Amino acid sequence: MKTDLIRSDSYVETMTVLPVDVLDGIFEVKISSQLLHAKNPDNLHTRFQTMMSFEELCCLNNDLTQYLQTVKLKGTK
Repeated sequence: MKTDLIRSDSYVETMTVLPVDVLDGIFEVKISSQLLHAKNPDNLHTRFQTMMSFEELCCLNNDLTQYLQTVKLKGTK
């Protein structure tokens, strides 16, 4: 899975979640950035990288969902 977290005319921040082939049930989570007007705009810079189990990803998903529901109820954007 790959998704843009931020996208503008000059900057892109992307999150990827990919299975680790040699570790069953483990996923690499990476956040990368890209300056589109840089000398080499194809260069990706890793900002954050970790490995998580499926269960840990599910917990993260649940925590984010719960937080966003709380924020929505408060009317905060």
